Amino acid sequence: MIRGLLFTDYQLWLSFKDINSQIDLRFQDLGQIDFLNSQLFQDIDFCFFVVDENSYNTRQIVEKFKAFSYTENILIFIIDKNFSNRRYVDLLNLGVDDVFPYISNQLGTFEDDLRAISLRIMAFQNALKRRGDKNLNIQQVYTFGEFKLDLSENIVWINNIETDLTFAEFKILYSLLANPGKVLSREKILEQIQNKKSNVTKRIVDTHIVELRKKLGDHSKNIKTIRGLGYKYTA
Repeated sequence: MIRGLLFTDYQLWLSFKDINSQIDLRFQDLGQIDFLNSQLFQDIDFCFFVVDENSYNTRQIVEKFKAFSYTENILIFIIDKNFSNRRYVDLLNLGVDDVFPYISNQLGTFEDDLRAISLRIMAFQNALKRRGDKNLNIQQVYTFGEFKLDLSENIVWINNIETDLTFAEFKILYSLLANPGKVLSREKILEQIQNKKSNVTKRIVDTHIVELRKKLGDHSKNIKTIRGLGYKYTA
């Protein structure tokens, strides 16, 4: 079972959700979407945005969606009421995974079109799974002294005790541990936790470091602030 969110078109959702039993599709109102609500996107494999350029700025929607670390592995599909070959190419260049022309109940091929879309989603998902299967032999658990990090699950243990870190805190800790004694700039750390197109400032790194130090207890002293340069981890 793969899970998705469909934004905007309630009638389309009602029709789509019964087409493919392998797809669990939930409805959300695009006008009320909160991109800052990470829980909304938890365990979601793909998102559908039904867009009308007269009502929504599609580029803005895509850029907002892709600005957060917790959406970076979610497939994004557009059902476009203003579909054209030019817009199709433009949306792919924005990082959209696929674009479909809008379909309505007035078309005789409505259910066939929905089935075709669902099969293309399944094909995307299966291709990603095959790609992931090829990488199963890549090391996913690393040990750095008292630290053990599971990169596949974003879990960290300190002296065999699991410590609860946010995604950003985990990425920062891994970056520092993987580069012992090396100064990492705020810009470099920010690349690990934010999409490059995000407008978030590099000072957010300082906030994450403060919270990370609180959770590391005695080990917090090993994260050194190098004034004007960034941070480094010393054993």
